[in-house]
Amino acid sequence: MPQISENSSPAQAFAATRAALDALPSSQRLTAAEAEAVYAMVHSAIVQGQYDTALKYLSLLTFLKPTEPRYLGALALTYKKVGLTAEAYKVYCFLALLEPAEMRHPLAVAECHLLLQEPERAWPLLAFVIDSSQGVAGAEKLHQRAQALLNLSTQGSVSD
Repeated sequence: MPQISENSSPAQAFAATRAALDALPSSQRLTAAEAEAVYAMVHSAIVQGQYDTALKYLSLLTFLKPTEPRYLGALALTYKKVGLTAEAYKVYCFLALLEPAEMRHPLAVAECHLLLQEPERAWPLLAFVIDSSQGVAGAEKLHQRAQALLNLSTQGSVSD
């Protein structure tokens, strides 16, 4: 169990928890090369549309490497592909905690809210992504996607 004091900030508490997860014995069971070999099988399965197979490999990878963003991102994407949006939502939320500066995670969380018919929960996230990506080099597509999703999801929702 991580040592977290009462005066710890949420970021410090999360960092301590992440370090504790990374220190678990299960995290050392695969070498980096072995993990990459399994991830290559995941990628191949996803490309071939074999999402159930991908989920099996990803279950192993995310158990053994629970804080690896690439593995978690593939898990969330695969959950979405098989219609497990609520599970994808949870993984994307975790990714947003792991990589708070990465704007694609709150966008993915917002997309899950829209898929779950919760547009009111998506709108603040979409506005956040739009504001945060405005004028940022390399974030143009992210900005456009968030803007398009906001526009589409609010059409007809405001009474005249």
